[in-house]
Parts: sequence; structure tokens; C-alpha cells
Amino acid sequence: MDDIYPSAWDLFQLKLKMERTMLNKMRTEKIIQIIKDCCALTEDSVTPKTEIKTLSLDSLSFVELIVNLETEFGIEFEDEQLNIYDYATVQDIINAVEVMTNEILSKR
Repeated sequence: MDDIYPSAWDLFQLKLKMERTMLNKMRTEKIIQIIKDCCALTEDSVTPKTEIKTLSLDSLSFVELIVNLETEFGIEFEDEQLNIYDYATVQDIINAVEVMTNEILSKR
């Protein structure tokens, strides 16, 4: 009979998973908004699959994007991560931010 009800541990794990999913979604939405702001885009056509080359980011707006991401998420891109051509899609930028924020969280 006890097997049909989830344990407190199972419920806790489910709650953590749901919180992580929500945080990832919020982070993705915030990154996309920052990208749209740096590209002066207003439409909702920017998605994780959007190719960076279609966003008309020049070197100055890319630097602005990086600075805004660093400020918003409390991260710091390394010099070797500052090449716009290393990012093919918006998802590549999202992944880079996710790795850096996860590193910060794991140190706490």
C-alpha cells in the first residue's frame, strides 16, 4: 500500500526539478530579451534556434550583449569566449551563460 504514494524524498526531488525547469525557462527568456534589446528587435521571432548571423549583431552590439549578460547574471566571459563567430545560434549563448551560472552556484 505504501508504494503507491510518493515518499517525501520523491516529492522533494520533484519540487527541485520543477524549480530548475522554471529557472532555466526564466533565464532563457531573459537572455533572449537582452539579445533583442542589443539588436533593437521588437518582434518575438528570436528563439533559441535563431542563428546569430540573422540578428545583425555587429562587434559593438556583441560587446554590449556580453556586458549586459555579465551584469545580469553575475558572470564573466573569458577572453576566448568573446568571438561572435563561436556562437552559431542563440542557444549557444544560452548554453554558455548556463555553464557559467551553474559553476557559480556549485561553488556556493
